[in-house]
Amino acid sequence: MKRFFMTMVCVCSSLIGLQAAPVKAQLIQYPVYAPQTVENYRAVCIQNDLNRYVIKLVETKPQGENPGKFQIRLREPSPFFNFSRPINDFLQIKVGSLPLHKLSPNLDAISFWNREKESGFTLPLNFNGKKYSLSFSMREDSPVLWARFTAPKDFSEQMEITLQAVPSALIVGQWIGYSRFAKTARKEIRGAGKFPLDAEDLYVILSDDDLAVGKKLDKKGTAVGPCLIVWKSGGTSASIEGLNQYIVKFLLQAQKQIEFGIWESKRKFTDAEFNNYFETWKKTVVSSSD
Repeated sequence: MKRFFMTMVCVCSSLIGLQAAPVKAQLIQYPVYAPQTVENYRAVCIQNDLNRYVIKLVETKPQGENPGKFQIRLREPSPFFNFSRPINDFLQIKVGSLPLHKLSPNLDAISFWNREKESGFTLPLNFNGKKYSLSFSMREDSPVLWARFTAPKDFSEQMEITLQAVPSALIVGQWIGYSRFAKTARKEIRGAGKFPLDAEDLYVILSDDDLAVGKKLDKKGTAVGPCLIVWKSGGTSASIEGLNQYIVKFLLQAQKQIEFGIWESKRKFTDAEFNNYFETWKKTVVSSSD
C-alpha cells in the first residue's frame, strides 16, 4: 500500500510539473473474438499519459434464425471485467423503440477530430432516417473516456443509453451473492432494486466490500477493483440497478443529448487505493459534469 501510494504521488507530481502530452485517437489492428462470426469491425484506440482505451465497433453475421447485430465493445484497459469484455456490448442505445444493435452503420464514415486538449472520433448513426452522432474522446488532464450521443437539431425523441459493467471482476465465492455497492458524491447505495440518481450525485463509483480497506486483491488475479461513471445531468435522468447481480446496469435518458464518462484501469486497485488515486483527478470529473 505504501509503495503504491508513493508511486502515485510521483506520477502525479510528474504530471503537474510537465505539460501533458496530446491525446491520441486512431484506428488500430486488434484481434476480434470468433472472427468467423464477424461481418465488419473497427478498433479505435484513444489514449493519453494517464490511460488507454480500445473501443471496438462490431457488426456480426446472421446465424441461422438470429439476425446479425451491431455492438460497441470495450477491450481495454481492464482485462475482461468492469466495462471491458471481449464478446459483450458495454454500451446499448435506444431511440424510441429502435435499438442500436439493429442498425448497420457505415464504419468507413468514422471521423477523427482534435480540439483544445481533447481528441476523439465520431460515428454517424441513422435511426429511422434521422441522423444522430456518437462520439468518444479523452482529455489531456483526465484518465476518463468520455462519450456523447447527440440527436439532430430539429428533432426530439426519447433517447436511452444503458451501460453494463461487472465491477471488481468475479471475486472467488461470489457466484451466489454479490457484495457490491455504489458510492456517489453524496450517498452510498446497496441492495436489490432500481435506484434513481440526481444532479447532486455527480458520479457513481462501483465497488465491492471484498476489496474494502484492509482486504487484499484476489490471489488468482481476477479482482481488478472499482470502476466509475460520471454524467452531465442537464436534461438527463439517471438510475442504477443490479448491484446484487452479475451485471450492474446504469441507465441514462434524455431527449436531445446524453453525455457521460467512464473510468477503469488495467492496474489492480483495492477500494482504499482507488479512493486515494481518485482524489488526484477528481476535479476533472466534477467540473466536466457540471
